[in-house]
Amino acid sequence: MNRWQPSPSLVVSFVALFVALSGTALALKANSVGSKHIRDGAVKRAHVRDGAIDSSKVLDESLGAADIGADAVGSSEIATDAVGGSEIATDAVGSGEIAPGAIGSSKIQTGAVGSPEIATNAVGSSEIADDAVGRFEIAPSAVGSDEIADGAVRAAAIGAGIVLRKGQGAVSLENVEHNGAYEMVKASTSCAPGEVILFGYGNWEKDFADVDPTVTNEELLNSKIELDTTNQSVTAWGGNDTNTSYIFRAVAVCLAG
Repeated sequence: MNRWQPSPSLVVSFVALFVALSGTALALKANSVGSKHIRDGAVKRAHVRDGAIDSSKVLDESLGAADIGADAVGSSEIATDAVGGSEIATDAVGSGEIAPGAIGSSKIQTGAVGSPEIATNAVGSSEIADDAVGRFEIAPSAVGSDEIADGAVRAAAIGAGIVLRKGQGAVSLENVEHNGAYEMVKASTSCAPGEVILFGYGNWEKDFADVDPTVTNEELLNSKIELDTTNQSVTAWGGNDTNTSYIFRAVAVCLAG
């Protein structure tokens, strides 16, 4: 009598049935699975253990903005001095991304911050160091009376730096007095080289020693003033409605360097 022997296919069927009924267990050697063994998109966030991926597991320049979730990276995830200007996109950092007091002068390149980068009323006296701002840091006509506090400017702060520069003057004589037909004249003057004009005005002076006691302020007028902060000069216009000769001069109030 011949002994019965199962065929190879039957053996395989029994093994498959045994595995299916008992569950599977797969043992892999460490580092035996690499990127070439994993299908693109097969590994999701839920498959990665917390803390399993650090900088040593990421290739340089392999992550872009699209790979990082919103608010996923905070200050605790960034090494000191790891982020410079070349790592920040234009307009990527606004006031909402900067903590109070986080940026000091040592973090700002010379000339990097101009007036377009500063919000209106963002800089007050508490943000400016003593003696940090001089006349070369102020644009022409940038400071008016509204920007100066009452009592803020005293003679001791100005010293001998204020200089009056009078022009040559123009002689004016209106032959028919008090008739409203003013003779108009123009005069100009400028600051000396190196000086900065602060403001200017027109001034009437007597031409001769005789004095007309009937002349009033309404009969000698200053009609117009123009400052030229490029050439540090002033031009003034005035009118004379008296029958007396007067000299009209432009006066520039200059700040010496």
